Amino acid sequence: MKVKFWGVRGSISVPGPATVRYGGNTTCIEVKGRQGECIILDAGTGLRCLGMDLLKRGVPLPLINIFISHTHYDHIHGFPFFAPCYIPGTVIQVKGPVHYLEKRSLKDVFDIQMQYDFFPVSNQQLAADIHYEALNETSMEINHLRIKTQFSNHPVRCLGYRITENGRSMVFTGDHEPYYNLFDTEDAPRSPESEDNLLFGDVEATVRDVNRRFADFVRDADLFVVDCQYTPDEYPAGKRGWGHS
Repeated sequence: MKVKFWGVRGSISVPGPATVRYGGNTTCIEVKGRQGECIILDAGTGLRCLGMDLLKRGVPLPLINIFISHTHYDHIHGFPFFAPCYIPGTVIQVKGPVHYLEKRSLKDVFDIQMQYDFFPVSNQQLAADIHYEALNETSMEINHLRIKTQFSNHPVRCLGYRITENGRSMVFTGDHEPYYNLFDTEDAPRSPESEDNLLFGDVEATVRDVNRRFADFVRDADLFVVDCQYTPDEYPAGKRGWGHS
């Protein structure tokens, strides 16, 4: 299994000399299996460069599997610029979560960002054979690759992915913030007999359980790709609750 980072930024692409160390594109990671399986994690602006590189490798292109952590714009806005979408005969499978408050399919989300108000080519005009599938927590296999998903803590429905091949695993969290007690503050910690605990049960125990579950999901990964939006000083200073680590 080979892993290549085509974009690691959040929010907006920021090319230029100030971003040379990590690059300026938003999130896109290529995972290539030993049998040539093509897995792409997130479709940020790095997807454009990856698409052009795939074409240079020759046609026909392999089956392309794009796994979306969540549908916030910086994780999907490279898709309209993904060159394989315009190549007849290419098969692309797009999978990811859909926000539970919306009555939209995953395809609807991609249709919306490419409607004519925003982009000159509609999703329906793309020449590739593109399929969309909404995901929850699940597991699946693509040849010898095993893929397991688990929800992460972000303001929109978001999945992390664990990919395993031949006993080696890599984990991509997507955007994730450690779970914490929403009712607790440094000034006024809640007692076990607090009204919030009476209403919602033992909140601290619930937080421990979901953080332990997330730790179990990433445990013993050979490669751990984790959201690192803030420094330790920035995070507690007003960034808590934004859904980033």
